[in-house]
Amino acid sequence: MRLLLISASCALLSVLPAAAQLGLGLSISIEDETIRDGWYSVHIRYYTASTDGTAIAEEVLSGRFVSGRCSLLCGLTTQIPDVFLQSASASIGYSIEGEPERLPRIRPSRVPYAEHALHAHIADALSPSFTGLVTSINELAGPVTLIGEDGIRVQRQGSTLTIGQRRAPATRGVIRGNNVSHQFSISPGVTITSATRVTLLLLNSTTHIALTAQVNLTDGTITIVAAAPLLETELISWEITE
Repeated sequence: MRLLLISASCALLSVLPAAAQLGLGLSISIEDETIRDGWYSVHIRYYTASTDGTAIAEEVLSGRFVSGRCSLLCGLTTQIPDVFLQSASASIGYSIEGEPERLPRIRPSRVPYAEHALHAHIADALSPSFTGLVTSINELAGPVTLIGEDGIRVQRQGSTLTIGQRRAPATRGVIRGNNVSHQFSISPGVTITSATRVTLLLLNSTTHIALTAQVNLTDGTITIVAAAPLLETELISWEITE
């Protein structure tokens, strides 16, 4: 008959960052002086009762025994159920290499560190410094979509969200191609500043032609450059917004 010794550390539930992706981790240590050094398959079962009952979750881990001792981090392949962590009579059953489950089961007990970590795990998700999370807007929780209506504009630039009034075009016009030119100069007759926005749109074109605008703040002119000469049927619609 094998002599099975369970070290004191197996009775302590400790939450480890390595298991954060699946939930809370549980570190246990098993000692069996009859097991030779090497890797073994360890079948872990989670119960809400100290004896009998049906396992509410289970996983198979690979553990290495050295001098009859093996340390395992549970919860790496299966999320440990909250009902197990909150149960006063929770226990862990395990078997090695397909053998019958060992008795007695391991009875984890909460320690101050585990209690703190359980609350910290929840608090971190609600922290204002937690990236990628907006908890609520005007007391509306969950995914919130901002849509601008009635002249309201919603614009995002990097991490900055700007909500403002849509700007009415200061002036607009149309330029017709002549089969030769690819560069056109306009004098819009409005004040041009560094904040002036020029919008260009190519009309009646059967091919994609890139358009760029060069603004001269000194004389207030705008030069529109096309990547190729425009045909007489092609038009450039331009719009200037202050």
